[in-house]
Amino acid sequence: MEKGKTFRSVLAAYFDTEEELVQIENALPLLNIYVPDLSIFSGININARTWDTAEEVPVAYSDRNDGTVLFFNGDSVQGLARDEVPGFPLLLVKGNERLHKKSSLTRGADAGYGDYAFIDPAFDGSLPKEIDGYLIYRV
Repeated sequence: MEKGKTFRSVLAAYFDTEEELVQIENALPLLNIYVPDLSIFSGININARTWDTAEEVPVAYSDRNDGTVLFFNGDSVQGLARDEVPGFPLLLVKGNERLHKKSSLTRGADAGYGDYAFIDPAFDGSLPKEIDGYLIYRV
């Protein structure tokens, strides 16, 4: 990515109007788009640094019920079972299962997450850890 550009500004360049991107952001506030680091699996050296995006841009959409669907050039080409690891780089598009959007009833002062909150303190890395055999995160 070019220095000084945000991921959002790069995405915005692919829309005809800013309003199109804003509509998606409003409809899917917990949408995640990321490149998984597959180098944790033996023999696979695939991550954001080694990916040649000029040559390959597959996208994966994760559905909680049906596994993962793969797209190449906008066409669905195959699926992956939950226990399969792709042997190529891809963008993973899915909802964030660790956060929820706060309602007007649950908003309040928090650790700077704005309209979002972790569904469980275990996902909040800013909390101090307290280990006593039962409680890992002190809220």
